[in-house]
Amino acid sequence: MVQKREIPYNSAGQLTLKALRPNCGSIPMFITLCIATVFFLVCGIAVLAPSVSIFEKVYRYDNTDAKTFEFEVEEDITSPLYILYQLTNFYQNHRRFAISRNYDQLLGGEVAQADLQWCDPRIRKGLEVKSILPCGIAAEIIFNDSFTLHKQTEMKTNEGEEEQQEEEIVDPTEIVLRKTDIVYASDKEQYINQEGSTQNISSDAFIMWMQPAALPYFRKTYGVIDAGLPKGKYQIRIVDQYNVTSGTKSVVITSRAWFGMKATGLGVLYIICGAIFAVITGIIAWIIFTGPDKKLPKSVTSDTGADQVEQQGIDKNGGSNSIQKEYQIHK
Repeated sequence: MVQKREIPYNSAGQLTLKALRPNCGSIPMFITLCIATVFFLVCGIAVLAPSVSIFEKVYRYDNTDAKTFEFEVEEDITSPLYILYQLTNFYQNHRRFAISRNYDQLLGGEVAQADLQWCDPRIRKGLEVKSILPCGIAAEIIFNDSFTLHKQTEMKTNEGEEEQQEEEIVDPTEIVLRKTDIVYASDKEQYINQEGSTQNISSDAFIMWMQPAALPYFRKTYGVIDAGLPKGKYQIRIVDQYNVTSGTKSVVITSRAWFGMKATGLGVLYIICGAIFAVITGIIAWIIFTGPDKKLPKSVTSDTGADQVEQQGIDKNGGSNSIQKEYQIHK
């Protein structure tokens, strides 16, 4: 039996559905580019201006025998300062380094050696039966250099009987470094110290080291100077114990701004993007206001198909037999 069916007269049947699309005319484009230009320039200035004024001193000490770094603070620094250690060409993001640990062991649980396969080859030491706690490459090669900060006291002079001045050098005063609460509390909950451990697993220094860096060039916090530093001369004394082969080691003392540590490159990048958008905005403005047609042609925001329907003589109430097609459906 053959059944005849007519095409229904609606938007779907007549292929006249509305097609909405963004209006990419000249004026909306000009406004969007102006907003983008202002946004990038404001962000660039907001990041670059504080970044330039951030106090930062970097001293590389792996290639020298001098393990004392002297620097001068020209004006009082009231905000907290941070002492960081910086390593280059050190791939903490390498897969073997990142997975060489056992989280159940770090959480304080007793783990059998058979379950420590990810720590290989740092599961046990030599021929000892007992496994290393904590196991893995990351825990074994933890950074162990130490730094102390001292304020150099000005020399005192005493006048003698023969009007000669004798200089008396006073030992530098050590500045207190806070080495706790430099990691998140949620991270400390994942590291529990155990009896017989070769490392202080719950210490902030160990937790900071065990967090893999994304790049081979990284900085990690060693300590914090909460009280800031008054104007004067200072020195950092370094105990060099950590061995590096192809990379470098540096100590960094720096302050911070509202966005974090010094980020001059980020501010410059924002300003460059703002300048590019400003040039594009100027070109669009020239086309709109001084171009041959004074403005760009407007784009169509929707396609209704109403004109095509009227031109084909379609009756909107009941349809037109001239454009209807019959389909045969065989049952």
